[in-house]
Amino acid sequence: MVAGLLPLIAFAALSVVTIIVLAWYAKKGLDEIFKKPNVEARVYIPTPEELKEDAKKKADAAAAGKAEADRKADADAAAEMAADDATTILAKAELNCGESGSYGALLKKNGKNKYDRDHIPSKAALQQAARDQLEKREIELTDKQAAVLFGPYGMISKAGATVVTLKNDHRLLSETYGSRNNPAQITKDAKELQLAAIRDAKAIQNGANEMDAKCQKKYKSSTKKITSKTHAQYIAEINAMIDGVRNIPVKK
Repeated sequence: MVAGLLPLIAFAALSVVTIIVLAWYAKKGLDEIFKKPNVEARVYIPTPEELKEDAKKKADAAAAGKAEADRKADADAAAEMAADDATTILAKAELNCGESGSYGALLKKNGKNKYDRDHIPSKAALQQAARDQLEKREIELTDKQAAVLFGPYGMISKAGATVVTLKNDHRLLSETYGSRNNPAQITKDAKELQLAAIRDAKAIQNGANEMDAKCQKKYKSSTKKITSKTHAQYIAEINAMIDGVRNIPVKK
């Protein structure tokens, strides 16, 4: 009888040992879990006040950067006008308010430190239109060719239509003077040069300008001729200049 119970007793004893061992491992595992430090990264969430202050700092920095860029653009524009005056100071012929002509032609006349030669549409827009055509036609110019085409007194600049404008009117009213002629406007104007010319002419003519009646009449007549040129005509002239500059020999 006792011999028959031995297997059961042995099984029971083994079960008890097994349960004890499992309980020990289970407890050890729990201890390890509870002892393990919490390494989960803590994400800092700024307060609304901190977010507002950060946004203000970024806005102030952007405004300061724009103000400096605008100041430089306006200074560059004034310097360019001064350079024009310096190169023409000895010219005998004088500019007359409201007269028009190519920039190259009007550079041969003295502005008497009273007038500017205002490109309509802007020189920058004409140059951007040329760059667009170069890209469209997959043409790559040499450095010398690019300088001849795009230089301050290059082909595009000198061929551009200009109207003689009082310095104050040009500086205060022109849509394309200095910092007002920003990259976005230049890109847009280059795609529709006639509309840009119409807008630029109206800005001076309809603004609080200092022109007398005679100048007003002359200015209106000059800009009427300029604004009648279509965008397609501008592009044809620009492509002709591109073709011309490509004939410049390349030094080997």
